[in-house]
Amino acid sequence: MKLKFILALSIGTFLLSCQPKQANNAEIHETASAIPDWQPSRWSEVPENPLIDPAGYGLPELVIGDPQILTPGEHDDQWHAFYHGFSHDSLGWHTWFFHSVSDDGLKWKEIFREEGEVGIQYIFSDGDRWIQYYAATTAATGDAELKKKYGVVIRARTTTDFVNWSEPVNLVMPDLPKEREGSSVEARNPCVIQLPDGRYRMYYSAGMVYLDDAGYGEPKYIFCAEADNPLALSPKEKSRSWRPMRASLTAITGAAGSRYSATRTAISPFITLFI
Repeated sequence: MKLKFILALSIGTFLLSCQPKQANNAEIHETASAIPDWQPSRWSEVPENPLIDPAGYGLPELVIGDPQILTPGEHDDQWHAFYHGFSHDSLGWHTWFFHSVSDDGLKWKEIFREEGEVGIQYIFSDGDRWIQYYAATTAATGDAELKKKYGVVIRARTTTDFVNWSEPVNLVMPDLPKEREGSSVEARNPCVIQLPDGRYRMYYSAGMVYLDDAGYGEPKYIFCAEADNPLALSPKEKSRSWRPMRASLTAITGAAGSRYSATRTAISPFITLFI
């Protein structure tokens, strides 16, 4: 009987220790005060809107979007806006990349435009150079073999002045089953960060869902890839920080066109990523 009592007491103590800790009022207040107040009432339209109007660009049916902003001190003493667009005329669709500058972040002046393969892009600071990761429309690359296999791939190029650019290199080619799902074979929307240990991590979208009512496709999955070199994805152990892991994906084409064995993880955008 004594032994049973001791066992019951031990089990009860263990179960109590597993109960979630109830936060006190001070802890709740401290957590709440650390969260910025981003409620709609805190935001207001500026009278300068729209800041950039495609009507003045002289390109028929031009639409622009997906801006990225550099603030003063990141490159020089000006604001910089990078964005892409599409125009349409009797010859078909045209893809554009634009660069504008500003003294105050509100009044912008276009200083560079380029027609070609650059779609949705991400400017990344890497030491004394800038790397532009971008979704490349293969039809505009001039590479017939690339166009046969893919609709959009992820490429990168470098610059120090946003005027002169290096030759692009291929980084992510959508060769894997989930990347090739859907209405078009595309890898796009790159976002790159540098990890504390010096490695580079790219998040990007692939796999497509066709929207019948809109007449075009949108990405289905979010993927992840890691690299030692920001311009060539190299072999890496798979990331354990993302849950759930829908698939462990391999095979990445590096900057020189050779194949690397690396880990790429597909994540559904319709589920909670961190649990």
